[in-house]
Amino acid sequence: TADSMERWVKAEASPGSIVVVRHTRWHLYEYHLDEVAKLNLRAGRIYLAQHGRFSLHGNGISGPKGSLTLLEPTPAVVAAALHGRTWQHGKPAFKRPLSAREIELSRTIAEQDLLRQDAEG
Repeated sequence: TADSMERWVKAEASPGSIVVVRHTRWHLYEYHLDEVAKLNLRAGRIYLAQHGRFSLHGNGISGPKGSLTLLEPTPAVVAAALHGRTWQHGKPAFKRPLSAREIELSRTIAEQDLLRQDAEG
């Protein structure tokens, strides 16, 4: 929700944080990895390296209205972005290739997961 997104941004987001952006076109949904470039809590803005500006609620300010949404990087949302699945009417439709930057971010996620597992085990 918008409120949970704002809470996550204020509590967890910082430059370099990996996030997910949902692209919406017609009834197609794609999930892309990106990273926080800058936060301006006073202005209520979060800036991403690839996808531009968003409100703290996750609404895209750059690009066509309603086409981009910033999502909290929950495990399920990150998995959707990592697998490059495009969804149509709530079902996987096809796989898109990850960009070079998304491949780099996916490696960072894998490294963070390994460090987390080592710390737990």
